[in-house]
Amino acid sequence: MDMERRGMPRFPVNLTVSRVNQQELFGKIKDFSRAGMRVIFDTPVLNDKSDIQIEIQRPDYNEQILATASVAWEKSGEGKCEVGLRFKSIPVQAKADFLEYSYREWLKSKLYH
Repeated sequence: MDMERRGMPRFPVNLTVSRVNQQELFGKIKDFSRAGMRVIFDTPVLNDKSDIQIEIQRPDYNEQILATASVAWEKSGEGKCEVGLRFKSIPVQAKADFLEYSYREWLKSKLYH
């Protein structure tokens, strides 16, 4: 769990993003918080700082959820794009599921290391 300057605890996770603005695009979610998440894409694609729609793998379910986020920051290099996304809208139950999953994963890493 990491707080840094973001004000909300961030939990490391291993989930995926499958679409951005209806375009099929794969990204790995590196950490998740109440306010947003950090995602690494295999291609530098998010030059637009406007709101984006993303499909996120829902933990513990075999489904994707749709959320809207804004790009808070972006780092590109070596053919990858790392972005910080700030949630604008995300289904309440899905957000609760993400936070519960994130906390469980963080707790496992602390208990078994």
